[in-house]
Amino acid sequence: MTVLAWARSPALSPAAVNLDRIAERIRLLRSLALPVTLMERIPVTVFNEFAAEGMRMSAQHLRDLNTERRHAVLAATVLHLSRHLTDCAIDMFKKLIGILTRRADNQAAARVTRSVREVQKPLKDVSKACHAIIEAREKGEDIAKALEQVIRWPVFATSVRAVDTLIAPDVIDGRIEMLQRYPTIRKMAPEFLSTLVFRGHARFLERWSSRLNDAVDHVT
Repeated sequence: MTVLAWARSPALSPAAVNLDRIAERIRLLRSLALPVTLMERIPVTVFNEFAAEGMRMSAQHLRDLNTERRHAVLAATVLHLSRHLTDCAIDMFKKLIGILTRRADNQAAARVTRSVREVQKPLKDVSKACHAIIEAREKGEDIAKALEQVIRWPVFATSVRAVDTLIAPDVIDGRIEMLQRYPTIRKMAPEFLSTLVFRGHARFLERWSSRLNDAVDHVT
């Protein structure tokens, strides 16, 4: 496979290894250091035509073109591919994070379901104690004696701990499960982030700069 064919045919199914391979292609294309301003020298339709030729023609067919057109087609293809693969990388990264998030949420939900099944008996014990307290209060009886008749304290203490585990704040939080997937994210995120160059939009920067100045003025 030629380098051109390799660059044009990345695997696009969401997978960490595929994201790495797309990043590898982006780095290769950017290593050619073609300025983006080349795109501005010709009409958009002409650029798109050159890029389309480069995306479908084989290396052998490109060799048959005259030198100037071949260089133009290859330059347009490189610029187009660099932009296209960047979009693919961002889209794949979002999908991978989405997949990991859904898995984490599903795992959290499954863990809650298992916990509910496991805690059914402890819940019955707690419910029995609550009903005994309510009934004793309504009848004006001694609540402690009423409890002694329906529960065994060591078993009841164990049941309460089981219920506490079920209602703990992090039990149904998918973010806790997501943290367990940190090694996977750690493998793919640095490669992805180091490949791309992030710049702030001028209007965005101006807006936040204005807000920051207002905040400073307010504090001072």
